[in-house]
Amino acid sequence: MLHQLLLRHATWFEEYALLCPVPSFVGPGARRRWGHVELMCAEVSVRSAGEWPVEHLVRKVAETEPMSATTQPERLRIAGESLSRSLVLAPGACAEGRRILVVDDVCASGQTLLTVARLLRRAGAEEVAGLVLARASLRS
Repeated sequence: MLHQLLLRHATWFEEYALLCPVPSFVGPGARRRWGHVELMCAEVSVRSAGEWPVEHLVRKVAETEPMSATTQPERLRIAGESLSRSLVLAPGACAEGRRILVVDDVCASGQTLLTVARLLRRAGAEEVAGLVLARASLRS
């Protein structure tokens, strides 16, 4: 589905050089032992014969509370308290001068995308855009 979207709307994304999946925490105590967004992006890269390279520029170093089933104030609390501390630049990551398309499965508050974008911009990325597959409903 993601690969078809990128193909169908190639002109929307033509200036981006690579996909950067929003990472999942897979260490001790993780809810999952695999990164689902990383796997989706890897499949896109394979299906596109490398036209969409994937680079893991950001790591998640700790588990955080899920945001998708929470209210907006709770999402902002989670983002401010634990999310920003759990996402770090990956060792050896090179964002300098690059245009990066960050991919995530669900946008609950936008805070994850903002946090990743800020990290990449501080690391020298020229431009960072986000692409999500679904939007969580807003709850008050």
